[in-house]
Amino acid sequence: MVDRRDWMTRAADEAIERAQRRPGGGKVVCASGISPSGPIHLGNLREILVPHLVAEEIRARGVPCEHILSWDDYDRLRKVPAGVPADFAEHVGRPLTAVPDPWGEFPSWAERFKAPFRDALCRLGIEVREISQTEMYRSGAYADGIARAIAAAPTIDGILGRYRTLQPSPTAAPAGSGPDGSGAGGSGSGGSGPGGRAGRGGRRGAAAPGGADDVPPADVDVAADEGAADDEGSASASAYFPFRPYCEVCGRDTTVVAFFDPVAGQGDYSCSACGNHGRFDVRGPANGKLVWKVDWPMRWAFENVAFEAGGVDHSSPGSSFTVGGSIVREVFGGEPPVYLPYSFVGVRGRAKLSGSAGGAPTPADALHILEPAIVRWIYARRRPNQAITVDFGAEVLRVYDEWDALNRRVGDGTAEPAEDTVVARSRGTVEGGPVDAPRTVFPFRLLSSICDITADDPTQILRILRQARGSDAPGESGADGTGQAPFTLDDLQPRLGCARAWTGEHVPAEQRTIVRTEPDRAALAGLSADETKALAILVDGLEEDWSLDGLTTLTYAVPKLLRGLPADAPATAELKQAQRAFFVLIYRLLVGRDTGPRLPTLLLAVGPERIRALLTAAE
Repeated sequence: MVDRRDWMTRAADEAIERAQRRPGGGKVVCASGISPSGPIHLGNLREILVPHLVAEEIRARGVPCEHILSWDDYDRLRKVPAGVPADFAEHVGRPLTAVPDPWGEFPSWAERFKAPFRDALCRLGIEVREISQTEMYRSGAYADGIARAIAAAPTIDGILGRYRTLQPSPTAAPAGSGPDGSGAGGSGSGGSGPGGRAGRGGRRGAAAPGGADDVPPADVDVAADEGAADDEGSASASAYFPFRPYCEVCGRDTTVVAFFDPVAGQGDYSCSACGNHGRFDVRGPANGKLVWKVDWPMRWAFENVAFEAGGVDHSSPGSSFTVGGSIVREVFGGEPPVYLPYSFVGVRGRAKLSGSAGGAPTPADALHILEPAIVRWIYARRRPNQAITVDFGAEVLRVYDEWDALNRRVGDGTAEPAEDTVVARSRGTVEGGPVDAPRTVFPFRLLSSICDITADDPTQILRILRQARGSDAPGESGADGTGQAPFTLDDLQPRLGCARAWTGEHVPAEQRTIVRTEPDRAALAGLSADETKALAILVDGLEEDWSLDGLTTLTYAVPKLLRGLPADAPATAELKQAQRAFFVLIYRLLVGRDTGPRLPTLLLAVGPERIRALLTAAE
């Protein structure tokens, strides 16, 4: 029998079943994790949105559910980030929360990237319980988990040994299919040292191919084999050791454990960076952390996680999730969560997204030109194993058109059930309600054209848009046709702001529209008799129906009327050619180019008096 459930429904079913099977039952915990080591970009956002959408499906059923976001802010700073002075290198190896913000604007390097991401999550309607790993380790919350891991070091080493012979390839399928019913490739486990973002590099964010060729790269910040051993175990003078202390003098993780007394819960280390020989204690607040492949399963057990998603490079044989499943069972007495691999998010024209390299588009960048519901929709409409490519160029127009068409189908009842579902999940959340959306909706391409033509003049924008609806008179109906007062610019937000931003920042200068200030007298003098007559028909009919629909009808009708045909005559191949030629003529006379914004929009923006002046000056 074919399973027709979508991936969110299947994942929710399995997560609920997993949570109910555990002792005590209780709420369903969905987990995400991100390392705030650099700008948190659109690839990282999938780490949040996949669990969020599953959590929303669970909440919609009335089942208690919590979405947690673990900030891996106790990770080490791996390297000097792009655009930061070279002397920042002194902080490499220190926890992200112990590294200062170079510009003094935030309490730490980690907070510099957490803050804007929080704002974006709020705009997207995503509610999470934030967990700082710095606070958890430093408070002693993980003392029992650390003690268990150290006591089971030989067992963990044996588990890792079973998987070290497995060499995941970029095209290897994960050990098990996720709830989306598909396998997904991986790029290897990758990783940095204990506390390094590595282990979670791909899943905690980040790597993403761009452009048309979505080839999974190595971890966004590190080569596939960089620090692979550190991902599994700490440096030790003797046997395998799963915990790496931070030096109490210089604060770095450049330490080697020389001795550990399991009874006292204390050990000795030496620091290669500053030469310090110190002691660490794991019985309470920890000045150090478990290595990644042990840290992750420890948290599953601690938080009782029922669902989690991860990048495909953490989903293949021998990678973090596979190893973690064995460790959580054999060491921490728990069960791994229902797990869903997700593929990469790329931006057209980029080799890959990189938080540490800088310049990778963030959720805030996307929300600058896309409504919150559309950002949610871009992620919700794709199965997690499908790559997503974001394009901030002309593709934005198509995305808005598709979204509006989908909403019209939902509104008139012609949408497929799956379309109804994805729109509902995109528009808002179960507990938080709808995300910010315009109360009055105009096509994005219309708003962009008007912003372009009017040089972003708000008074002119409002005038033109009211006229586009058929009237600029007080008391006329708003967009919903209820007879209420005319809409205002605020009613058009956030779409109008997105259109302004996109037009100003993403439309090439050579494609911007500049209306002539004076008529092209030479061109007007050289018109043929038919061209002159066509212009006269247009000018004479301008104010018969000065609206977007009226001007659309008029511009397409002129070539027909010129031939003695009715305005609603079928468009033959000959008429279509004549219409194209007529449009080119108008564009040349108004903006000096063969193309431009949709002609009715251009006419509406220019206004009847100016059109008349530019098209009839030869008389």
